[in-house]
Amino acid sequence: MLGLGLFLLIPYHSPAQLCNGAGNVVVFSNYDGSGNTAATRLNINVDVNIPNLKIGIASYERVTVNIAGTQVSCVTAVRWAGYGASNNHCTSTAATVITGVAPGIITYVTSPPSTVTDPLGNANIIGGYACTLPNGTGNGGGSASMYQMVNYFLSAFGPGSTLRSAFSQYGCWAGTTKTISAAASGNCCPLTPVLPVALVSFDKSCENQQTALHWRTGAELNAGSFTVERSMHGSDFQPVAEVNGSGKTDDISSYDWVDPAPSAPGDHYRLINTDINGGKQVLGTIEAGNCGMDQAELRILGHPVESALILQYVLQADADVVLEVSDPFGKSILSETKHGSTGANVFMLDVSGLSSGVYLLNLLDGGRNIHRKFIKY
Repeated sequence: MLGLGLFLLIPYHSPAQLCNGAGNVVVFSNYDGSGNTAATRLNINVDVNIPNLKIGIASYERVTVNIAGTQVSCVTAVRWAGYGASNNHCTSTAATVITGVAPGIITYVTSPPSTVTDPLGNANIIGGYACTLPNGTGNGGGSASMYQMVNYFLSAFGPGSTLRSAFSQYGCWAGTTKTISAAASGNCCPLTPVLPVALVSFDKSCENQQTALHWRTGAELNAGSFTVERSMHGSDFQPVAEVNGSGKTDDISSYDWVDPAPSAPGDHYRLINTDINGGKQVLGTIEAGNCGMDQAELRILGHPVESALILQYVLQADADVVLEVSDPFGKSILSETKHGSTGANVFMLDVSGLSSGVYLLNLLDGGRNIHRKFIKY
């Protein structure tokens, strides 16, 4: 009976949960937001010397956060992601605002896409709450799950970012102070592996006037494959290649892929990992640059184009010039050969039969290969 009595009288305190004592990313999330005053906002007390400390905050409604403490100078990046709805339960009338650190290290993002899929979460990062479901399984909440939120912030903060702790709750922050030395009162280490792939680097080079992508991973956990996506204007990415991953390894793995289609300045590539369970993780985005020759010699006149693509091109000697038009995926649609003379030439290509959109012009002049994007009305 004595043992039972002691059991009933001793209160239970959920301990602060430290995911990784060597980590440098702390995540906070709540479904509601906070008020505007010091007594109703979220206060973060940075009292530990953590080099390159990064703070991620997710909320469904507007939130006010102040970051302070003896080691606040350690903070190098702060990012808020959420819905920021005008309806709220926390008496906030202001827009989301974060104070206490330099404005230049703060990023506000509204409803960004989740970087990993989770059946318990949302397609976008719009806040969240709860670490586990009532039956003790999963890590879902009212919107993005903790797995999705941690993945999002680690991906957004980039290489060198490791989760230290995470905290999630349903209600308003209501003047709460979270202290970093107490693992930020963390209660949510994601139940699913956070990063199936630890990306070490993602860069590019030019090989025979083609764009070559190179990426290295420091570890892979159930990594299925890598998908390379391409965009001609930095959005609306489309898959162009798939490369098998190493599965599970703690070693450095190196990968290379060469785009057979010519790229031009403004083109972007995005690298995505798909794990063996179908979960997706955005690893990074990179601009293609220009792997062709100096494009100052080629000008598109009257751009955007309606029915005729008119070009001005300087030749060093009389030569035949091949003008080829391809779609965003590198598929050739139209090709004509023109004869040019030494000096400035004006060439015209009939594109009236093309649908409206973005296209790539590839000009071949002997050993030279020059690329330009153009828009067809």
